[in-house]
Amino acid sequence: MEAGTLVNELKRRRVFRALVVYGVVAFAVLQIIEPVMHGLHWPDAVLSGVVIGLAIAGPVVVAIAWIFDANDAGSRSRLGLVLVGLSVVVAGGFLAFSLRKVRAALGSIQFKGLPVEAVIHVDGESHASDKPVYLREGTHEFEILAPGYESRPGVVWMTKNLALVFDISLKPLPGRLSVSSEEPVTCTVAPLGGPARTEKVGPDTPLKIDRPAGTMHVKCVKPGAAAFERTVKIEPGRSEYIEVTFASK
Repeated sequence: MEAGTLVNELKRRRVFRALVVYGVVAFAVLQIIEPVMHGLHWPDAVLSGVVIGLAIAGPVVVAIAWIFDANDAGSRSRLGLVLVGLSVVVAGGFLAFSLRKVRAALGSIQFKGLPVEAVIHVDGESHASDKPVYLREGTHEFEILAPGYESRPGVVWMTKNLALVFDISLKPLPGRLSVSSEEPVTCTVAPLGGPARTEKVGPDTPLKIDRPAGTMHVKCVKPGAAAFERTVKIEPGRSEYIEVTFASK
């Protein structure tokens, strides 16, 4: 087939138009994928896979535009449909293989047993705690943060195709119970099933207790008044305040 004839045939089959459309779409995908990756904390391998996929899609677009042509009656040939299907299958298989090769060049680390609201920072980037984090070969610093728990820093050495899984329990921060009163009273504070603590509480001497999370029972008494009682639940890293007031007997 002569060059002029080939060009005319490419025009007739709208191959050039398909390439222009493909170029616009590919450019838009490349502009969008990077901010999406940062927003969703996807690994760098995703961008590599997208580039590979776009590179594969170029020849596929040309093939489809060439073979997916209508005859004079306006119908599609069965051979054209078969060739299109084969092109899509081959391109999809090659893309999946390429992504697997890209991911094999990375290692992964995943943490089990963390609170739902935990966040993992690796080399300054945030990641969800329920998904593996893919890392390049080398040394990486991480820190696990969760509300109400002590942070957990660490360092991991990653090699290619290594999948590390750590079962980690974060240490809860102590909660604080503060009991105050506008007049001198005697207060007894006791965790359910634990030893009690009794102290004098006054305007200038509030009672403050730092302790692990749990349920506390507070009972305050003064002569001539009904006892003040309150049960409060202490949450990790949070403070609970009780102002003692009395009703006359």
